[in-house]
Amino acid sequence: MKYFLLILAVLALSCSETIDVPDTPVEVTSIGPIELSAANVVVNYTLKDFEGDDAEITVEICDGASCGVAFEGSGSDGTLRVPTVPRDTDVPHVFTWDIGCGLWLNDERVGVDIAAEYTVVITPLGGEPFESEVFVLEDLGATSVMLECERV
Repeated sequence: MKYFLLILAVLALSCSETIDVPDTPVEVTSIGPIELSAANVVVNYTLKDFEGDDAEITVEICDGASCGVAFEGSGSDGTLRVPTVPRDTDVPHVFTWDIGCGLWLNDERVGVDIAAEYTVVITPLGGEPFESEVFVLEDLGATSVMLECERV
């Protein structure tokens, strides 16, 4: 028995090498459906991370010529510390875009056009951008958008 313990101790000491495993970036695996709810556009999306790390994301709305950062509305899962557990599975989330606040583009707030074609681009920090299908606010049911925002 004492030889077994001695061998076990020697093996434990010889296995002190640290093996670094690179962290895989969080990925967006889907965007949609995109729906209108009052003055908000609700963007459903999924995130996946092999390690199950919390994610930081950027959400942009693009009109074909440029992209602006979307103002987050109530009911959103946020853009910081977005969970990706259980690990290595598609985890559903919601981003709510307050269309009354418009977009943040080139250091200024700009309004939206209900007849324009838009896409949503979600980019995890350190990951690749993922772009939605084209959508039109009017097709989602918007009849007008007042550029009113209490936060700006």
